[in-house]
Amino acid sequence: MTGHEESPVVVADVMTEDVVALPANSEVGDVAEAMLAYDVRSIPILGNEARLVGIVSRRDLLRSMVPTSDNARVEVQHRLDEYAGGVRRWSAMVANQTASISGPFDDATEQRVARALALTVPGVSEVDFVDSKP
Repeated sequence: MTGHEESPVVVADVMTEDVVALPANSEVGDVAEAMLAYDVRSIPILGNEARLVGIVSRRDLLRSMVPTSDNARVEVQHRLDEYAGGVRRWSAMVANQTASISGPFDDATEQRVARALALTVPGVSEVDFVDSKP
């Protein structure tokens, strides 16, 4: 702002009058498409009975597209837990694009599946097994 412009005084000066909202089960692509179509910077997310459950911003969308070690670790761990039937049998860490998986494997096939699952995560290009003999 230059020194001659007045600062907004009320919310109506800076907010969209017609609110665009999406249901909680919306895909990330749908949220991005709505932001572009309606030229908005954030979209409220509604749950049951049209109750606000969150807000997704452009920054949130960008953050979800940039792989980080922590995002990759969470995703590798989730995939391993799902493969194990919802039980935490193995522990995953990710650093420098390498997933380190620790915990006991029943056989070599189980270890190959864990490797394949980890390698499907964006930001993971190598897999090491720590104390994980089949």
